[in-house]
Amino acid sequence: MKKRFFLLASASLLSLASCGGSAPEKSKELSLSFLADNPTTLTVGQVTKIGVDFQNGGGQSLIYAIDDPLIGSVDQQGNVTPLRSGVLSLTVTPSEDEEKAIQTYLEVKYPTGISVEFSRKTTTLAVGNTYAFQARVTGDSSNQGVGYQVNNHALASITQEGELTILSKGVDEKVTVTAYSLANPDATADVVVSITGEQPTEGIETVHGYSLIFKDDFSDGRLSDANWTYMTGDGSAYDVVSGWGNEEQEFYRKENVKVVDGKMIITAKKADALKNKGMPYTSGRIRSKNKVSYKYGRIEARIACPFGSGIWPAFWMLPESEGTSAYGGWPNSGEIDIMEAKGRIKYSTDGTIHFADSTGAHTYRFGTYVMPEGQDISQFHDYAVEWDEGEIRWYVDGNLYHRCNAETKPWSVKTGTGEFPAPFDKKFHLLFNMAVGGNYDGYRMPSEDETPAQLKVEYVKWYQ
Repeated sequence: MKKRFFLLASASLLSLASCGGSAPEKSKELSLSFLADNPTTLTVGQVTKIGVDFQNGGGQSLIYAIDDPLIGSVDQQGNVTPLRSGVLSLTVTPSEDEEKAIQTYLEVKYPTGISVEFSRKTTTLAVGNTYAFQARVTGDSSNQGVGYQVNNHALASITQEGELTILSKGVDEKVTVTAYSLANPDATADVVVSITGEQPTEGIETVHGYSLIFKDDFSDGRLSDANWTYMTGDGSAYDVVSGWGNEEQEFYRKENVKVVDGKMIITAKKADALKNKGMPYTSGRIRSKNKVSYKYGRIEARIACPFGSGIWPAFWMLPESEGTSAYGGWPNSGEIDIMEAKGRIKYSTDGTIHFADSTGAHTYRFGTYVMPEGQDISQFHDYAVEWDEGEIRWYVDGNLYHRCNAETKPWSVKTGTGEFPAPFDKKFHLLFNMAVGGNYDGYRMPSEDETPAQLKVEYVKWYQ
């Protein structure tokens, strides 16, 4: 037995000697990184390859992915096609080792040096008349041409060839026609058209006795500068503390608001916090202040909301400057929330008013709408308020679910600043935004797979 063991041991030593007398060499660790000379800024219309250095992958393939298909796309060779301005997050992942994934942020910009001007225009049209505007674009090497837009679809329509038809005088008795470059929609020219003639007695859309005076259905390819202003940053530029007074965790950017296929889309997504005042997310916020504002009426929008813990989409109203100066800063001059949703609660939305009591302390009245079985907030619904002197009513898909008035749930105003129905007796303007985190849903935050999240709006209407 001892002899046999000795022979086996000798065989083992011979085997080791034949391999060089040492243990096998340890395989080299996988290495993946972006090339140093990759661009960090891309131009819409120019496909750009993003190179990577991939070593010791053992035959693995690479998977390329971007976070926002509205901004661009990528193929599996790393070629990025920029579609619209904004920020893209590009992730490259080894097919069998997800922990080795790498990520970079790419700024996408429109081509520069493009300008637009009208070559044929008018500044006055009568109800029922049609006029063909003409505009030219200079500096567009791709020769994509020009698009046309009218700001109020309740008063006029326009074709993409520039033919404007006046439908109604409305309250404002004017519309703004915009010509814009298709290569760079930020390059624009405007004409304000005064509307004359008799107001039509038929053909005007009505609901519950209110007549349509304003409509934006986002059908003209870009957000109307005549209706909306982008609000950007963390709130500090608007005399609001960082986090917009709600401890929100997003940085608002113009690029997170897009008009695509007849919908206004706000996207909330993870971001490079170092470039966004420490905020881990970016999102979008727009308002119609000093552009679209009225007192009283029915205000309605058709909206689809995303799911996600800590996701906070909203359609709401604030007073114009005259209201703020009349009753004081928030909440003294009031706030009307037509729709707010908690993305983790998939089957309900809230409608609320905020105001001050007699001492100036913040208070509010709210109601909650619960969707019928088979429906949720991710589907398109019509959200509306009917705002009259002394009463506000909230609707979802035509269903009345909340009411505030002098007898049921009255509001109030700080002593010495006014009398009921103040503060809701001044002009208000509109806002859309989507916050992330904050106090509305208990400071919850989305999970990794809950962003990007999109708020989609098909139209907004105002009736009086």
